[in-house]
Amino acid sequence: MDKNLNEIRKRLGLTEEKFEKVKERVETLETDTRSQLSLLLESKTIPNEFEFIVRAVVVKRFNRFKNEGMKSINQSEETITYDSDDFGEYESIINKYVDDNKPDTDLRTVEFI
Repeated sequence: MDKNLNEIRKRLGLTEEKFEKVKERVETLETDTRSQLSLLLESKTIPNEFEFIVRAVVVKRFNRFKNEGMKSINQSEETITYDSDDFGEYESIINKYVDDNKPDTDLRTVEFI
């Protein structure tokens, strides 16, 4: 099992045996999360320092399984509310990365006389 999947398994509190039963779903969530983060970072690859975001968002999405699209759930005396943006809490980090990695737009022109 690769390092990221093992970290996700630990965060979910699953034994290796239980994780095998949901591994395909976790892998799909990880693929989708990577694709979305890649778009947000405006980068074809995800730098290693952003792997914690991938893991955290996969766990969020996994825990929300069967409740997708719901903003809140009321059960007895308990209310559960989901964020509408899985990457919202990482927005400042993502924006800083994008700003720091923009190509230099200070183009100068040269004229020949």
